[in-house]
Amino acid sequence: MVCSVTDASINETSRPVVDPSACFLWIMAAGTIACASLLQGPNSGTNYRQDKPIIEITAKRAVLLLVVASLFLILRFYFMSSWITWLLIVTFCISGSEGMHFCLVTIISRIFKDCRNNTVQLPLYGEVLTLSLGVVPFCTVFAILWAAYRHSSFAWIGQDILGICTMINTLQTERLPNIRVASVLLSAAFVYDIFWVFISPLVFHESVMIAVSAFFTFTFTSRLTISYALVIHINLCNRFSS
Repeated sequence: MVCSVTDASINETSRPVVDPSACFLWIMAAGTIACASLLQGPNSGTNYRQDKPIIEITAKRAVLLLVVASLFLILRFYFMSSWITWLLIVTFCISGSEGMHFCLVTIISRIFKDCRNNTVQLPLYGEVLTLSLGVVPFCTVFAILWAAYRHSSFAWIGQDILGICTMINTLQTERLPNIRVASVLLSAAFVYDIFWVFISPLVFHESVMIAVSAFFTFTFTSRLTISYALVIHINLCNRFSS
C-alpha cells in the first residue's frame, strides 16, 4: 500500500502561528516585573522594608551567577538522588513562602494603612508587625500544600505563584544599575543555555540541561521573555528614582 503526499500531510500535527503558551509565559513574566516595580520603594507598607540591604549586581557578579548556576547544574546531573530533589523542594518552598509573605504584607498594608502601626514584641526577634505575624501561617501552609500535591495536575498553579513571589522578593534587594550590566547578564545566560543544551553532549555524552529538566526547564523562549522583562524593570526603576 502506497501512501500519497496528501495522506501524509493529513497525519501531520497542525501548529498554530502563535504559541499560546509562549504568550502566557510572556504575560506572566512581564506582569511579575511590573508588580515588583510597583511594590518597591519606601512606601511598601512594611516597617522593616527600609532595613533591607540593596545588592547592586555588577558585571562580575552577573558572570559569577551563571558560573554558580553551571556548577549547581553539574551537581544535579551527577547526583540525581532523592535527597537533592528534596533539598531543592525545601529551598523553593522557603523562598516562595518568604516572597509570598512580602507581597501579602505589602499589599494589605497599602490597602489598610492602620495595619502599619500595629506591632508586637517577640522574644529573641524584636518588634514586628502584627499583620506580618498573621500572614506567616498562611504562606507556610500554602508552600507545604504545594509540596504535598506537587505531582497533581493543578500543582503548576501553586508552583507559578510561589515562583512569581520569589522573583518579586528578589527584585526588591537586587538591582541592575544599567543596560550594560543587563546585557552582560543576558549574554552570559544565552551562552549558558546554548552550552548546556547543545554543546554539553560533546563533553558529557548527554545534554545536561535536558537530563536535569525533569525538575527545572529553561528554554530559549523563557530567556527572551526574561530579557524583555529586565529591560522594563530597569526603565521603571530609573523613572521612580528620578
